[in-house]
Amino acid sequence: IDDAGLILTVHYVLVGATRVRVTLLDERELDAEVLRYDFVSGLGLLRIAPGNLASVPLRPSGDLALGEEVFAVASVARISLG
Repeated sequence: IDDAGLILTVHYVLVGATRVRVTLLDERELDAEVLRYDFVSGLGLLRIAPGNLASVPLRPSGDLALGEEVFAVASVARISLG
């Protein structure tokens, strides 16, 4: 999520992990440090070594304009389908 090496992911890929390796879109493979994961939100946070990384700016939804591309994060445990 930023050029300092923070990566937002889903928590279940981190539960019980002792080692995490991340493959970037440019096919670089990097070791990652697990910073935290949370069952309630369903999110996990990793850190890789910074260096030539693309980032995704996070903004409040009220700042969006019609037609902008977005990436939404949600916890499926909180969604009612009935």
